Amino acid sequence: MTSRRFRGLAWAVSTAALFGLIAWGYRRFVLASPDPTLTWVRGGVTYELLNPKLLGALLIAPWFVAVLARSLADLPWQQRLVAVVARIAFVALVVFGLARFARSTTSEKVCTVVLVDVSDSVPDESVGDARSLLARAFAEKRKDDVVRVVTFARRPRLVEHLDDASAPPLIERHSLPCAKPGCGSDVLGAGTNIQEALELAYGLYPPGYLKRAVLLSDGLETEGDVLAEANRARELGVRLFAIPYTRPVPGEVAVRELVAPEHVKIGETFELHADIYASRPTRARARLFQGETLNGLDGSRELELVAGRNVIAWPSVVRVGGPVTYVLELSELVEDKFAENNRVSLTIDVPGRPSVLYVEGAPEHAGPLSRALTAQGFDVDVRPPSGMPGQLRELERYDFAILSDTPKDRVSIEAQSMLEQYVRDLGGGFLFAGGESGYGLGG
Repeated sequence: MTSRRFRGLAWAVSTAALFGLIAWGYRRFVLASPDPTLTWVRGGVTYELLNPKLLGALLIAPWFVAVLARSLADLPWQQRLVAVVARIAFVALVVFGLARFARSTTSEKVCTVVLVDVSDSVPDESVGDARSLLARAFAEKRKDDVVRVVTFARRPRLVEHLDDASAPPLIERHSLPCAKPGCGSDVLGAGTNIQEALELAYGLYPPGYLKRAVLLSDGLETEGDVLAEANRARELGVRLFAIPYTRPVPGEVAVRELVAPEHVKIGETFELHADIYASRPTRARARLFQGETLNGLDGSRELELVAGRNVIAWPSVVRVGGPVTYVLELSELVEDKFAENNRVSLTIDVPGRPSVLYVEGAPEHAGPLSRALTAQGFDVDVRPPSGMPGQLRELERYDFAILSDTPKDRVSIEAQSMLEQYVRDLGGGFLFAGGESGYGLGG
């Protein structure tokens, strides 16, 4: 009996001592610390618990000692002690994991990804400057540093080191000359996407290196959003440096668009407007085709282009209804890098000849006016008063309406209201001509 009481007292004292020791350490090193983290240095390496307050969960460890005292298992005391230590160790590992145990090291190794713009808009001199900068970067880099090169235009491309890793790789353009005459270059070089080049760079940094990116470009992006991607690079720990190309842009003339009026009618003169961009003042010959032939009113010009936007007006007229295609071509250019953008086409749909509804009270007298309108390019529909359209949607297909020598009693109230609505709401043309049965005599 005395031995059992002694063992119980020993378990109680051990449980209380363990609880007191853990509580004292928790209060001393966690609750009383002004820092939100628990940090210590050993062997030049910094260890941290980023959320040390969760160490309070270790206070349940004495409970295992107390439970073991009331265990009914008939085991030697050595085996019981090993079981308690294993359980407490398991809880401690879980708690340390929840407290976010971390190890910090300091690194001065730098990995630099150089992004080189080799799009078609970049002059050869700028590509040569990029090669010189790369040669200097490889010559001055430290032993443990890494330099990798990505060239980009419409799409990015990692440039591998073929021979000596200490020498800069060969920088080449992405566009390849086309074997067929007049086909220009490959579309791979006809664009600039800086955003995709940065996205490729993220996967090139080895672990443990400081991340740097150097961008060599003229900044004329045609796809993507470099500003948004620069913010994302900062969030990923990549420091971005930009070195703009300083060489003058190559001479370039481009036809941006050819614009026609929204509504074109047969026989009516209208203007086409050509939007032409020039990177510097220059001269050019412009030819405007209507279908397969030169535009009749103005088909060829010598243009004096200023630097920037040039808007040129071309008068034209269409004689036949239906689709009409216009083509504007530039030639005899002094300085021009891309021939592909020197031609633009536009197709417009011209409705047929304007139609006239001619309601004549005496149809036998309609010949002279009908022939005169036809000679002027109108389609004339001659009707007696009884043939007046009964609905507005039938009347609205006419561009003009003539009511000639017709007494009031031969035009219904509904037809009169329809004519008023046709003029007021639809903008239709209307002519009332008098005669023996018109005006006062016709009511």
